Amino acid sequence: MTAARLRIAAETDGWRRAGRVWGRAPQDVDAGALTEAERAMLLADPRLTVEALSDDAQPDPPVVIGALADAIRGLPPEAFAQDGKPRVDALSAAVNARVTATERDAAWAAFEASAATEG
Repeated sequence: MTAARLRIAAETDGWRRAGRVWGRAPQDVDAGALTEAERAMLLADPRLTVEALSDDAQPDPPVVIGALADAIRGLPPEAFAQDGKPRVDALSAAVNARVTATERDAAWAAFEASAATEG
């Protein structure tokens, strides 16, 4: 579900992510004020707690981005372009849906953020 607002708190005060400073005290943010890439980055950061405050009937973009990031893990080496990012056509084929370059970029950012925290 799409959250109209997100409540975000960090493990420590002064944590910076997505161009903002987060603290232990939860901050409520209008989800529409964040780009898909920023939402993906916030959701992928293990030092942040992100809570949806209200829902409607639309799919949640971070969930979609998360699914794309998961699909990236299963792509073969030839599915990646010279810049290291997955090709849009290969990612679209992997999820059997049209993926835009913007969605791919947000998924790539989430994938890289999760790989950095795992490795």
